[in-house]
Amino acid sequence: MLNSISWGTFFTWVALATVVYYVAIGLLFYRTEIRGLLSGNVNNLMVKRQNQPGAGIAATNEKSQQPGAEDRGEARQLENILNEVRYEIIPKAGEHPTKAKLAIVFQHYFQTLKGNYSETFRISVIQLMAGEAVAQCGISFEEEELNQLW
Repeated sequence: MLNSISWGTFFTWVALATVVYYVAIGLLFYRTEIRGLLSGNVNNLMVKRQNQPGAGIAATNEKSQQPGAEDRGEARQLENILNEVRYEIIPKAGEHPTKAKLAIVFQHYFQTLKGNYSETFRISVIQLMAGEAVAQCGISFEEEELNQLW
């Protein structure tokens, strides 16, 4: 039976199976990066995925008890928020967002952030969101505008 299969047929099917495998892996694990690539957002391709195990805004672990871990936790939270803003929040405002649409989307997002955050953390989030609004949409927000939305 195996004598009837040529090497060319064998390698064709192996190549096809390999392509299907990598497409499935890409869609399962790199959906946001692929979406960014297809939308022309080449600058954001190297950003880590926000859905990594233990990477939630409220995620805590044993390291949080160590000195300096709070700073690492806030940095991780800012990274997660940056990913959410880039790939979820700003796209919710539509293909051609206006400042008013972005303000509404940002305000809804601020309402989802639960917790008692330090002023420094809030300012960092606001600056991050203002920077992404300019980078992705060309829309400028003042820190005071976003602070009022929070």
